[in-house]
Amino acid sequence: MQLKLVTGILLCLIIPFNQVFSQEKKVAKEIDIVISAAREGKMIMPGDLIFREENIGLTLNEVGSFVADSNALVRNQSYMIINKAGRSAKSNSEISTSVELLAGGCHDQNPGIVRYCSKSLQNFPRRYFSGKSKEYIRTALYPGSRTLPNIALMIGYLNLQESAGTLQRIANNKSESRKNKWYANLALARMGYQPSVKYCLNVYKNQALNSKLVDNMVPELLYTRQKEIYDKVVKLLYSDEKNCLSGNPDNERSIPCGYLVMELLSPYIEGFPLETHASGAIKSGDYDQALEELRTWFRNNQDYKIKDSGF
Repeated sequence: MQLKLVTGILLCLIIPFNQVFSQEKKVAKEIDIVISAAREGKMIMPGDLIFREENIGLTLNEVGSFVADSNALVRNQSYMIINKAGRSAKSNSEISTSVELLAGGCHDQNPGIVRYCSKSLQNFPRRYFSGKSKEYIRTALYPGSRTLPNIALMIGYLNLQESAGTLQRIANNKSESRKNKWYANLALARMGYQPSVKYCLNVYKNQALNSKLVDNMVPELLYTRQKEIYDKVVKLLYSDEKNCLSGNPDNERSIPCGYLVMELLSPYIEGFPLETHASGAIKSGDYDQALEELRTWFRNNQDYKIKDSGF
């Protein structure tokens, strides 16, 4: 009787262990297939197995060893897996691990990988950035660098005040590229630095209202979360000029830029009055009516509040 009891207990211990070990092997095999393909210059997407909630920890542990590989394609594929794993994870510690690995990637010797990692980090809430992650990002800011834009924006998003001095030097350096000065000022504006808020407004006021402005500059201005800048963007809602394109390849036509601006504003305004899809698109069959409703709302709510959460 005692022998049967002991045997039963041992089986209960061994079976779960074997299941875990088997799962580890499956995850390792899937990642090995992807990494081996990358070494041959082929980029293939891994299956869902490694992104299942119960396997995220195994995946991060396995793929984390490849971020220091000498092959840039291997490193790039590794960071793509890390990013997707972090976006799929439910565990706070696993999300934070993903963020830390991506932040470390901001120091990669390949500029394309740095841009990928710094761009990917924009999708993660601030609470997942450890002190180490922030330090990785802060120390990845190099004047004159081609990778400066996304790094600067991340510094502004995380409000890393230790880097404000470096950003100011970049913003005021006559030999710095116009592009880098713009992104340094955007980051400083996000951090509440008023000279940079004025700089952004001065650049903006010289722009013509068209699709290029709305598609490229307006989203960057909204990143700042500064009321003075938002007030200027809100004024675009009141133009009836059809200076923008619908963006529909099957039926591209000229439309009021306000149609596009109201969708850009929707995620950032507290109590936004129009119903929207997850993508930010307005749920309305009559955009003229929706635009007029939004104009009225802003006239009556000039002290509107801006959401600071998120990138």
